[in-house]
Amino acid sequence: MLTRTKVKNNILKVWKLTDQHDRYDWYNEALGYASLMTTLHPAQQINVNQACGIISALSPRKHWEVNKHIARQFVMDRDMTKIPTTKMFASKANDILHCDGKEETILKILNGRKLVSFYLNI
Repeated sequence: MLTRTKVKNNILKVWKLTDQHDRYDWYNEALGYASLMTTLHPAQQINVNQACGIISALSPRKHWEVNKHIARQFVMDRDMTKIPTTKMFASKANDILHCDGKEETILKILNGRKLVSFYLNI
């Protein structure tokens, strides 16, 4: 029977077998990318919360490189009709773009367990 302790110990055992090259912090890269996105539109900058929210809103069914590309294009162009996603996710990204940038507001806009978890992890 698997217990929480056994699972944790198994994960740590595998972790100890890895070298530094294998220990890649993906969410740190995502946060760095979100920080870069805050500088993309000189007329109306967004904060890092908004950038993370837009990335999260546009992420469903997208590979990471595609997700980054469409989030960047959206922030630069501010045109939700060019986003290759559903109207619902494009609308969420647009609402985040035009919101007050507060985390509470963004969490209400995302309003889905996976989107919210992705946002909070970044």
